[in-house]
Amino acid sequence: MEKLKDIKDIVDVVDYSLYYLVGSISFLLILLILTILFFRRPKRKRKITQKEVSLQNLQNINYDDDKDIAYIFTLNIDEFINDTNKEEINNILNKLKEYKYKKYISKINNDLKQDIKNIIGRIK
Repeated sequence: MEKLKDIKDIVDVVDYSLYYLVGSISFLLILLILTILFFRRPKRKRKITQKEVSLQNLQNINYDDDKDIAYIFTLNIDEFINDTNKEEINNILNKLKEYKYKKYISKINNDLKQDIKNIIGRIK
């Protein structure tokens, strides 16, 4: 029996698992809060250009009011004049002059209205 060794005293074993758990949960909460703040921040609003405003005005022309057609088309079509449609647009603008500056005007003929609709349809 002399070969038997004595039983050792109880040794304190340091357990870090609680610290790991609390640290992991804290890290995940911070990461979650940062992610929410990142995605919920206000987004920059894109500024609307003058060309987009003009296109919207052209698309919303009231074709029942002839003066409205003449003035809105004349004011907003300048943004869309290029080499390919310059002659056609200038031709339409010359035809519209007689409808703009008089108090009482005759009706715009349907061919001119159709030409205006075709031009607006092509500039999209």
